[in-house]
Amino acid sequence: MKKFDYLYSLLVALPPDLESIENELKSNSFSSEDITRVACDFADECFCEYRGFLYEKGRVPEDSELHSTYIYDICKLLLKYGLNPNLIISEDAYSEDNIMHSIYWIDKPYVSADTLRLLLENGGDPGLWIYGDSLYESVDFDVWHDANDWCSDDNYYKYAFESRVHFWMVLMGFIADKDDKESDYINHEKYTWKKSSDSTGEYEVIIVKKTSEV
Repeated sequence: MKKFDYLYSLLVALPPDLESIENELKSNSFSSEDITRVACDFADECFCEYRGFLYEKGRVPEDSELHSTYIYDICKLLLKYGLNPNLIISEDAYSEDNIMHSIYWIDKPYVSADTLRLLLENGGDPGLWIYGDSLYESVDFDVWHDANDWCSDDNYYKYAFESRVHFWMVLMGFIADKDDKESDYINHEKYTWKKSSDSTGEYEVIIVKKTSEV
């Protein structure tokens, strides 16, 4: 669809012109599915972008060099025009996409967690089922399963794991009962994490409040 392609081209410009994007959204009749699909496509541009840049360029990227820098503001704008955080985009029986699932793979600190909080605050379901599992259960499994491989201090994967842990915190905050301490994990920026070994030598992820917040 030509109008869809043009909207996408505006999103992937570096930096994106939010005013031009909004004018395009106002000028054309995009369905909620159109808006959600283009958001997912944009999130795919951000897939493991931060560590890929580190690997290829050998340096920390400037904010202006990454699409992921802008996804929070883009999602905030698209929400006004029909972005549905819970919509599952299906291409065929073997392919599903969802904006909350897509942003999980963004590894620029702490873009995925901030954007997830925005989407959950605008009706997103932390227990949404995709690929045969709930979003929360899938992320929870990933964090615990990957802790041994990704709790490294000196490889590119640490950035992705750091991002995943903060995404996990936000999900925990939204599923927690109001009076549970985990409910404050919504404010993930107040927390950090540390790795700890259990009796078998396996790593565990422990969430702790930042010293300045205590």
